[in-house]
Amino acid sequence: MNKRINKTIIRPAITQQNDPLEISSGTSVGLNRAILILVEGETELAYFNGLKTLPFINNRFEVRHVGNTLDKMVLEAIREKNNFDRTWFVVDNDKRNAFVLEKSFFDKAERILPPKQFDLLKSATPKDFNLYFLSTYDYINWLSFILGTNSVVEYWDAILKCTPKHSDFEKFDNNNPYSLLQKSILFFDKQKDEFTNIHKQKAKKFDVRWKQHTDIAYSCVAFEFWLLLHFEQNKMPFLLVDKVDDTSIDVIAYFRNEICPGYVKGEKGIGAFSCLKENPLQNSLLIKDKWAIIVKLITAILNTSWLQQEMRPTLEKLNYKWFEVNPYIKGLDILLSNLLNLVLLDTPVSHLGWDSVITFSFDPTIMLLRLNVEFVPEAQILLNDTHKVNFTIINRENIKYNPVSISTAATKNGLIADIQFNIPVNDRSKLVLQFKHPKDNGRVSSIILVPLFY
Repeated sequence: MNKRINKTIIRPAITQQNDPLEISSGTSVGLNRAILILVEGETELAYFNGLKTLPFINNRFEVRHVGNTLDKMVLEAIREKNNFDRTWFVVDNDKRNAFVLEKSFFDKAERILPPKQFDLLKSATPKDFNLYFLSTYDYINWLSFILGTNSVVEYWDAILKCTPKHSDFEKFDNNNPYSLLQKSILFFDKQKDEFTNIHKQKAKKFDVRWKQHTDIAYSCVAFEFWLLLHFEQNKMPFLLVDKVDDTSIDVIAYFRNEICPGYVKGEKGIGAFSCLKENPLQNSLLIKDKWAIIVKLITAILNTSWLQQEMRPTLEKLNYKWFEVNPYIKGLDILLSNLLNLVLLDTPVSHLGWDSVITFSFDPTIMLLRLNVEFVPEAQILLNDTHKVNFTIINRENIKYNPVSISTAATKNGLIADIQFNIPVNDRSKLVLQFKHPKDNGRVSSIILVPLFY
C-alpha cells in the first residue's frame, strides 16, 4: 500500500464501475466539495432546493435554473469552472434525442406515402403531435403495429427520410467538444445573421476540456420517473408526460394516481420535494420527518442500481446508447450519493486526511458490522470501545443504536474491526449506518452514510 491512497476520495453508489455506460470522471468525488447543479425546469429546482433543508446533505452546492438547452448548461459550466469542483446537468429526454412525429413530418409524409398508410399514421398520432421514439428499434416496432410489417419494409426509407431526428445526447457524448454547440452563440455571426464557423473572439473563452469537470444526471422520460424510484422499483416504459390520464403510458398520471394524489409538475403546490414528505401539505418538518425523506433518497439510489441491472440487456442491444433506453436513469444516483456522502457496502472509501481505506460489510442476521481497514504506512487507527460514538445505526423511525462492543484483529496492512449491535428484530427496518472517522474527532467534518438494506 503506498501513500497514493491519500488522494483516493469517496466512491459513491454505482453499480458497475467498469461499465462503459457508467464510467464517469465524477465517480470519485470528495466530501463536501463545491457542486454546481444546473437544471432545466421548476420541478428540478424545487427538488434540489428542498434537499438543502435536510440533515446529512452537503450544503456546498448551488442549484440554478438555466433553461432547457444543453448548450446553455455547457457554457454556464465553463463560466463557473473556477468556482466549483464539479458541475452537473440535470435533464430528461424531452425529445432531445428522438424521432419526433411533428407537423413537418406529416407535411412531407403526405407527399410520399400512399393515402391508406398516411391516414393510418395520422389517426394514430395525438393531435398535438406529442409523439416521439428514443430509438430506431422503438420507432420500427410502433410503425409495424400501425402499418403492418410489410408496409414498414416497403416504405421505411421514405418514412425515415422525412422524420425529424433530434440528437442532442449523441452530440453530448461525441468526443468533439464543439459538437453540441453548433447552434449556440459561440457560432453565431451577427453580421451575417446566421450560424457559421466558430467565432474566434468568443472561442478564447471556450474551454475545450469542459467534459472533464461536468457530468450529466438524466432521467427518462421525465424527472418524475426519478421521483417514482423514491417509492418503488419500476421499469414501465412511459411514453407521455402529463398528457393523458392513462397510467400505463403517462408517467405523471401514474405518479399522481399510484403514489402522490394532487401532485403538480412545477414549483408550486405538491411538487417534486413536498411529495417526499409523509404529509405533502406539511410546512414545518421535525427531525423524524426529515430522516424519513433521507431514507426515500437512499431508496431511490438503490432502486436505480436495480433498474440499471434490469435494463442492461436493452442497453447492450442498443450499443450502450443510454439515451435510447426507456426507462433509464444515468448519473442522478451518483449526484445524490455525492450530496449525501453515501457509499455502498463492500465499496472501498477514503477521505483526504484519514490515511486509510475502509470497506464496510454487514451481516443483518446477527447485526454485525465489519470494517476492513488498510493503512498508509506509519499511519494507524486504533479502534476500541471508546469509539462507539463513531458508529450509529438509524432505522426508518429515526431510532438510533450504538454498538455494544468493538473488537479488532491486526492484518498485514491494517486491521479488521467487528462492531456488534443489539437491535430488536421489529426495529430493523431500513437501517442506515452513520459513520464518523476516528481521526475526525474534535473537528468539523462530514458524516458518511452507508445503507444496510437493499
